[in-house]
Amino acid sequence: MAESKKSDKVEGHMQVPAGISDMVNKAIDKAISASFKYTRPLFGRMPSIDLVDKGDRLVLTADLPGVKKDDIKLRVEKDSIIISARSSESKEADEGDYYYNERKYTGYYRVVPLPVNVDAKSVKAHFENNTLHLEMKKAHGYGSYVKID
Repeated sequence: MAESKKSDKVEGHMQVPAGISDMVNKAIDKAISASFKYTRPLFGRMPSIDLVDKGDRLVLTADLPGVKKDDIKLRVEKDSIIISARSSESKEADEGDYYYNERKYTGYYRVVPLPVNVDAKSVKAHFENNTLHLEMKKAHGYGSYVKID
């Protein structure tokens, strides 16, 4: 009698050939991890962050050493914050037989998913001692009704 290949049995459903369930599980894992790819940096490094729920508002701090306030771009969505910063510095010296040229690039990028929606117009931001501080009010509800005249 020929030996049958191993199958994974799903209760109440047909038998799944061996290997198929592994392929499906890997595809699901890949899809889930791809949904979190927006947290990976596009360039440079991801800034370290702290996100604290203070009841009616969220407070976010992000460490951005090596950049100035004008180098930072901040985009606020209702359910996420996008932080990017890029700076460059160049030093050059030419003294006789001595030539020196050094370049330094610093970059950060991070999309921070928020646990609740926020009111984008309420966001207050300041940058001090290489740390970006954000304070944002939580948005209540998912929308509002508009009276039609």
